[in-house]
Amino acid sequence: MTKRNQVLTLIESEITNSKLIFALQNIGVDASMYLTDVSQVIFILIGIQNRTDELYKKYFDLLKQVQFIDLQITGEKNRLALKIYSFLLANL
Repeated sequence: MTKRNQVLTLIESEITNSKLIFALQNIGVDASMYLTDVSQVIFILIGIQNRTDELYKKYFDLLKQVQFIDLQITGEKNRLALKIYSFLLANL
């Protein structure tokens, strides 16, 4: 598995987890304790040295888009993962 595929797999995993967290929050369950910290691993694998608060904020803003997509539609998760991945590459 290439490093690109590893990163995309991690991003897709974070997208799936975020979808669940947002769904639970929408019905009133505090699911914040189930948030993962995969972003640090993703940033390291990509080679991002300057991990600013602004970069994390934009990353998590992009993750929030999962609230508006249906993960059961083929390719939706992959499209969002590629969008996030492209954003991170642009911030090397």
